[in-house]
Amino acid sequence: ATRLGSEFAPNLDEGDIAMHALRIPGTSLSQAIELQKVLEEKITQMPEVERVFAKIGTADVATDAVPPSVADNFIILKPRDQWPNPNKSKAQIVEELAALVEPIPGNRYEFLQPIQMRFNELLTGIREDIAVKLYGEDLDVLAAKAQEMGGIIAGIDGVADMKVEATAGLPQINIDYDRARMARYGINIEKVNKDKYAINLVL
Repeated sequence: ATRLGSEFAPNLDEGDIAMHALRIPGTSLSQAIELQKVLEEKITQMPEVERVFAKIGTADVATDAVPPSVADNFIILKPRDQWPNPNKSKAQIVEELAALVEPIPGNRYEFLQPIQMRFNELLTGIREDIAVKLYGEDLDVLAAKAQEMGGIIAGIDGVADMKVEATAGLPQINIDYDRARMARYGINIEKVNKDKYAINLVL
């Protein structure tokens, strides 16, 4: 047994569920909190769930840099003898949980276990069991190739919960300076960048 590869060792059941709620890139913190409240109300409807709590975005100790559009949900289950059906499998619980939360608009989900999730992140920098990293300088080309790769990977037998990381869609504001107008007011670019009153003058 000590010389068997890890593919022969089944995942240990930690007893609880870690669920990522992934929202549209650019989701504000206030929107994420409102979506999270709806999500947690749904999760606590399951009779097997004791409580649920979440971390939205990056924690105070920034070891896990994520935006406000991502929430780590930790779903603590009751002892098995308190379930309506103590013989229900963990996989069945996850399936029922997915069916309950997937109709909620604005969210996409990944299901793991808390310790398994953290070890995956520590070892490889990703939460999933398998990932493909694509490198390059042109984000548009990378996004197109990633979608193409995702289509191929999704067609492989045994693949579940496949997703392509979002690299576009974050709202941006591009500012073009009217240098002639700024010169009339005797304002330079540094002052416009720092001074709200200067911005109002040139807008």
